[in-house]
Amino acid sequence: SSSFNSSSIFFSFLDGNKAIMTSNKQKQEQKNGAPAVAAAAVKQSVEKTYLPGRHKAVVLAFIAYATVYFLRKCLSSVSINMKQDLNFPETAIGAISSSFALGYGLSKIPGGIVSDVLEPKIILFLSIGCSALCTILVASLSDPTTISFIWTIHGFFQGFSWSPCGRIVNDMFPKSEKALWWSLISSSQNVGAALTPVIVDFVYSKRIPYPLPIFPSAEEHTEWRTSLLALAAFGLLLAVILVIQLPTLTTTSKSNRDKKRVESQSYLASTWSAIKQIPFSVLVVVFTNMLIYVLRDSIGHWSFLLFSETKGFEVTTIASGLAFFEGGGLIGGLVAGIVSDKVFDGRRGPVFVLSGVGLTISVYFLSIISTPEEFFVAMGLMGFFLFGPQTIAGLFAIELAPHNIAGLCGSVVALFSQIGGAMAGYPLSILVKSRGWVSLFYALPAIAAIFAVSSLFVWDSRSFDETHVVPNSDKKKRN
Repeated sequence: SSSFNSSSIFFSFLDGNKAIMTSNKQKQEQKNGAPAVAAAAVKQSVEKTYLPGRHKAVVLAFIAYATVYFLRKCLSSVSINMKQDLNFPETAIGAISSSFALGYGLSKIPGGIVSDVLEPKIILFLSIGCSALCTILVASLSDPTTISFIWTIHGFFQGFSWSPCGRIVNDMFPKSEKALWWSLISSSQNVGAALTPVIVDFVYSKRIPYPLPIFPSAEEHTEWRTSLLALAAFGLLLAVILVIQLPTLTTTSKSNRDKKRVESQSYLASTWSAIKQIPFSVLVVVFTNMLIYVLRDSIGHWSFLLFSETKGFEVTTIASGLAFFEGGGLIGGLVAGIVSDKVFDGRRGPVFVLSGVGLTISVYFLSIISTPEEFFVAMGLMGFFLFGPQTIAGLFAIELAPHNIAGLCGSVVALFSQIGGAMAGYPLSILVKSRGWVSLFYALPAIAAIFAVSSLFVWDSRSFDETHVVPNSDKKKRN
C-alpha cells in the first residue's frame, strides 16, 4: 500500500541518515552530491505525505495527554471530600496515591513493547478508555481497599499513554521539528494538572445528583462523585474521537519485531553487566529526580488537605494555587532547557543546583504564608524551580551515559521517579498521622535542601561525548 511504502521510505531515510553520520565511507560519498540530492527528495516526499494530517494529530495527542492528567489528578482534587464524607484517614488516602504509582511503574516495560506493535490511536483508545472506566468505579465506591486496588489498575493503564504520543511526533515530523512538538505535547501535563481541580470545583458547585442508580452506596455525598464522572465521561468520548480521527501509522514489520525480540533477549542477558557500567553522575541524577517526584506528588496529592487544615484556605483558593504551580512549571521547564543550552553551554548540572536553591526557599516560603496572594506566589515559584530539572532529568541521564546503556539509564530514571511518587503517598501519610500536618512544612524543605546539595555532585558534569573525545590520531589508527 502507499502508506506502507511511504513509511518504509521514511524509516529508510532515517537509517541512511544515521549511517552517513557514522560511516567514513558514506561521508565521502556525500561529498559527491548524489546522496544529498536523494535525501532532499526523500524529505520532500515525507513532507508531502505527513503535512496534511500531522498537525491535527499532534493537537489530538496534546488533548489526549491533558485528559490523561484529568483522570490522574481527579482523585486528589476530592481528597477533602473523601476524608469528610467517607471518614477516610490520611493513611488510606496516602495508600490510594501510592497504589497509582505502583500500577504506573509496572506498566512501563509492557507499554514500550506494545507501542511498537499497535497503532497509537488503538493504544490511546484503550489507555484513556480503561482509565475512564476505573474512574467511574472509584467514583461509585466507598471502601478504601477496593478503591486502592482499582486505582492500581488505573495507574497501569495510564502508563501506556505516553509512548503513542511520542511515536506520533517521531513518525510524523521531520527531525528539524521533533524537539519543538515533543516539548509542546509534554506541556500538556501541566495544562491537564492545572485544569483538573478547577473543573472538579466547577462541577461540584453545580450540585448535580449522582446519575448512576446501579451503585446504591454512592447515593450519599453525590456532588464530588459527579465531578469524577464528568471527567470520566469526557475521557470516554475523547477515546472514541481519537480512534476515529487519529491517522493510521505503519506498525513495526514482523521481521523487525523478531529482530527486536532477539536483541531484547540478548540485552536482558547482559542487564547486570550494563547496570554496573552506570556512571556515578547518572546515579546522582536518578536520586535527585526521585526527590523531585516526592516534592511534586506531595503537592499534587496533599495540597487540599494540607492548606485547608493548616492555613484555612478554601477549596477554590487551593485549586487556584495548583494552577499557579502548574503554570510556573510550564514556564520553568521551557526556561531550564534554554538556559542549560545557551547559558551553560549544554551543562545541565548548574540548572539542577540553582533550581534546588530556589526550590528550597520557595517550599519554606509555603510554611510562613498567611494570605492567598502569598500562597499563589509561593506555588508559582515552587512549580518554576521544580519542573525545570524534572523536564531535563531524562535527557541529562542519557547524555551522561555511555551510548550502549543510554536507554537503560533513561529507564532507571523513569523507574525511580515512580518510586518517588509512591513515597509521597503512604509514607508521608504515616508522618502526618504521627506528627500532624505541620510536619510536612519541615519535611518538604528538608527534601528540597537534600536535592540542592546532591546536585552539587553534577555541577561540572558534561555529556559522555564531550568527556570521551577520541583523538584524531586514534581515529586514523582505527581506520
